[in-house]
Amino acid sequence: PELRELSLRSIPKSQPLGVLSRLPRLTHLGIGLGGRETIGEIRSDTLEKLSIGGVLGLTSLGDLSRFSSLRVLIVDGQPKLKAIALNQAPAGLRVLNLFTCKSLDTIGNLERFHGLEDLALAFTALDLDEILHSPLPPSLRAVRLVSGKLTRDRELRALLDQRGYREFPEVTEP
Repeated sequence: PELRELSLRSIPKSQPLGVLSRLPRLTHLGIGLGGRETIGEIRSDTLEKLSIGGVLGLTSLGDLSRFSSLRVLIVDGQPKLKAIALNQAPAGLRVLNLFTCKSLDTIGNLERFHGLEDLALAFTALDLDEILHSPLPPSLRAVRLVSGKLTRDRELRALLDQRGYREFPEVTEP
């Protein structure tokens, strides 16, 4: 019950993860490799950082409001993930990094997250122009938008620089 940080690797989809909901002090959870369609069975009021990478078959994170203390969400290498329901995400979300989620085309309304400070979106199906030209939270300090096309990425960076958003180093988690 004292466990605060946990990193799971290569957990088969037949292994339920609901038991993690009974860890009352868990603040950091990393899930990498293995396979499952969703992590919807995990619930936590104390989880502050969630990192997910390379989980085969993952199509849903579920309703993120079940992580009421979530401050950092990092998702990498999830080609089947199509949407992240940020309209229901916790208000305390400060960092959102979504990398190499090639089917991801919906993340909800970013403007609602008044505390969001760092945003990185790379190699997704998201409309980066729409994101760039929609209202963003006033708290946003660093933004990284990557399409994968060098010329377009330079254009995006120039627009972000004009708007006063700094670049930040790539996160190498989970």
